[in-house]
Amino acid sequence: MALKKKDIEKFKELLIEKKRKILDKLLKDGTRYHEMFQNEGEGDLADIANDSYEKYLLYDLSVTEKEELVAIDNALKKIEEGTYGQCETCGADIPIQRLQIKPDAKFCVKCKEKAERGH
Repeated sequence: MALKKKDIEKFKELLIEKKRKILDKLLKDGTRYHEMFQNEGEGDLADIANDSYEKYLLYDLSVTEKEELVAIDNALKKIEEGTYGQCETCGADIPIQRLQIKPDAKFCVKCKEKAERGH
């Protein structure tokens, strides 16, 4: 069953809000990251080790969040193209329940499970 226009608009709003939150967090983390680099090398060995660990975590988080942003942008592009909610592998409709959990889903459950099993 194809998505209704009101459902698509609801998902579009969810995706835009999710994108805004990620960008806000990245901006906040980026400011914090910059502050850490300014103070690099100050303090005792434990402080330096802790700062290095925090830098690593911030970098790792931002990579994950960047991947989320790409997925969100792809979903928003599909909304504009009229293909949102269709599985990229088989073309079947992605169930609305799946989209409610993961609005940037690219695959139906069956194709996602196949991909995870390596088929």
